[in-house]
Amino acid sequence: APGFWKGPFITHTRRSGDGVAVSNEVYFEMDVRGLPSWFDVRMDDPSEQAMEEGVKKSSCCVAVVTGPCVNHDRPDDKPEDNAYFKRAYCLKELRWAVEAEKPIVCLVRAEDRDNVDLFFEDAPDDLKYLRDHVIFYDRNDPEYQKIGIRKLLVATGLRPGPEGFGSVPIVQND
Repeated sequence: APGFWKGPFITHTRRSGDGVAVSNEVYFEMDVRGLPSWFDVRMDDPSEQAMEEGVKKSSCCVAVVTGPCVNHDRPDDKPEDNAYFKRAYCLKELRWAVEAEKPIVCLVRAEDRDNVDLFFEDAPDDLKYLRDHVIFYDRNDPEYQKIGIRKLLVATGLRPGPEGFGSVPIVQND
């Protein structure tokens, strides 16, 4: 239901399977920490109006930034048109977060470390500064997943629990 989400608004392009996978993992990680998040594929109402409300009433914004990719649902699409910064709704979500003065963190897969500058070449000038807000997320190593989530929690101002950062468990989805 519309309202306030203690966790982040998770923005990603649905045209990237990698982006959807990372977004789902972040959603799950926040949920187990009692930080319900706004994530379009988990919402009953994913309309533009609901997205704007979600951004403005979430604690922060996590942008899962991905590059050009093949969209298997629409294989005739140009891969470069499927990149995060080429998607109109992704840009709207970021601008709503800026307007609402929400902290923004950009999550990039560790495998894409060497492509970050390329991804941000597509960012509009008013959002290029977000290149300085990148955290790498490694889905293939549980210890690095833990570090990525901790960095996300610190960067967005979210708190992992009353016990402090030393007690954040590794959460794995069996």
